[in-house]
Amino acid sequence: MLKGERGYVTIFVLVILVVIGSLLPLFIRLVTNELQITANYRQMVQEDYWQEGLQVIGGHQVTVELGEQLTDQLVTREELAEVSVTGEEEINSELQDEVIKVDYRVVEIVDQATQVNLNLHSQEMLESLPNIGETLAERIITNRNYDDQAEILKLAGIDQTTYQNIKDYITVDSTGKINLNTACQTVLQTLSEIGETLAKEIVTYRQEKGRYTEIEQLKDVTGIGDGTYKQVKDLITVEPALLQVNIEIEQADQKYNKRMVLDLGG
Repeated sequence: MLKGERGYVTIFVLVILVVIGSLLPLFIRLVTNELQITANYRQMVQEDYWQEGLQVIGGHQVTVELGEQLTDQLVTREELAEVSVTGEEEINSELQDEVIKVDYRVVEIVDQATQVNLNLHSQEMLESLPNIGETLAERIITNRNYDDQAEILKLAGIDQTTYQNIKDYITVDSTGKINLNTACQTVLQTLSEIGETLAKEIVTYRQEKGRYTEIEQLKDVTGIGDGTYKQVKDLITVEPALLQVNIEIEQADQKYNKRMVLDLGG
């Protein structure tokens, strides 16, 4: 090999070494990042499964205890508000090789038959909701087939303030009948011929006399006669729909929220 050719080879080798030297740290960083991403993803999946497992365990315990407390299918709003379910469950974790303590409690129980159904109820009932008049009620009906009540936020004229004012009174899941035993005054007064005064009387009756056991008892309420009863009888019930139970689960200072559904008739 000629002397000049050896020089070119040396230069070429040096160039290759320089390129490799400059790319090697980048390659190492890429590999390290990839390994870190993989580790993070694995940890995230494990945490998701762990969280789901805690929710299943807590949900099962709540279902058992609620079943023991709510032995009668007929239950009033006031009785639901008094229901208290709290407890602690211990889990033998092979993964963490220790006993894990899980605390759970019921935050709220809502009968789905206590709310106005955005998909089913009349314009008159929708108009009677706080801050919902004729225009917004028509708009809600025009855009029906809601999968979630928050979807009405997409409608012109309904902002967060309006939504917050009515979110506790609306649903998309109920059968459409309003439960005389669990509905609040605001929802009861959306019924045809039932205004603020009669709605208050309906609530007072159950608080003083106890549960409604049949819808015909509505005629025993002061101010409600046969005419008013005929107007609302197809829209009322004395039995709850599915109960929406909101649960808080805590483990090692980590809190998780779970929403489950309970069927008293099931």
